[in-house]
Amino acid sequence: MDIAEFHQSRQFVETSFGRTAYVERGDGPAALLMHGAPLNGYEWRYVLDGLSGLRRCIAPDAMGLGYTEVNDGVTITADAQAAMLVEFLDTLGVDKVDLVGNDSGGGVMQVFAVNNPDRVRSLTLTNCEAGDYGGPAADAFREMVKSGTLTKQLRAIHEKPALGKKLWSMAYEKPEAVPHEHAEVYVGPVLSSPDRIANMEQYLTSFDPKHIAALEEGLRQLDVPALIVWGTADTFFDLKLGQWLDEVLPQSNGVVEVEGGKLFFLEERYEFFGKTLGEFWANVPVEVA
Repeated sequence: MDIAEFHQSRQFVETSFGRTAYVERGDGPAALLMHGAPLNGYEWRYVLDGLSGLRRCIAPDAMGLGYTEVNDGVTITADAQAAMLVEFLDTLGVDKVDLVGNDSGGGVMQVFAVNNPDRVRSLTLTNCEAGDYGGPAADAFREMVKSGTLTKQLRAIHEKPALGKKLWSMAYEKPEAVPHEHAEVYVGPVLSSPDRIANMEQYLTSFDPKHIAALEEGLRQLDVPALIVWGTADTFFDLKLGQWLDEVLPQSNGVVEVEGGKLFFLEERYEFFGKTLGEFWANVPVEVA
């Protein structure tokens, strides 16, 4: 899926939170794919193309990111994102789903799973908030968002290709290979209005480490197939967080380590990630209609 096809494929679902933008491919059992920040559903283009034979792959844009439109007065938190996704799936007529999350999307998938365990067929998590992820790095990131520094960096990514490559290096192994056109897809909608910038900042500062840590009991009771795939060179989410998830999720069978992978490795190592996820899904029991 190229950029033009991504835009052409976009659909919207009305919920009480606003208009949720999404792209989907395939038929059969549904899978819900939640992206990281500052990305959107385009992050999942390779999964959408490669695994549509196994699942109806649905990639929505989170509130505060991408092309989703948020109603006035909505407070955007991880809990609100999960609640929005429940309405979103209800509108699509989807009951059970395979959850897949990266970065902040992985945090939201944990909230969704704990709050709606009966709707979860399986859970796949890549580098994301988990357990005791808080500390100086998490505090520094939230301060960067609150101070407006993150927004300034996103403007640089959007407007200055050379500087954009340098900033992308925090999340990509090979930032020089990230086409500048991706900046318009990912960053363009976020920067399109003061309200959208405010929505993004509200969302990203809502990830309270205490809230994420409080999910532990629910995750320990989530007895569904689980897959943990983790980039080992991520400067945001250490491998120990993936190992913690593997320990607390009853049906996780070890961490699949992506040596040298950074936060958005699933774009750069898409063949490996797609093969790993496809093999996992092929062995997940699917309910009979």
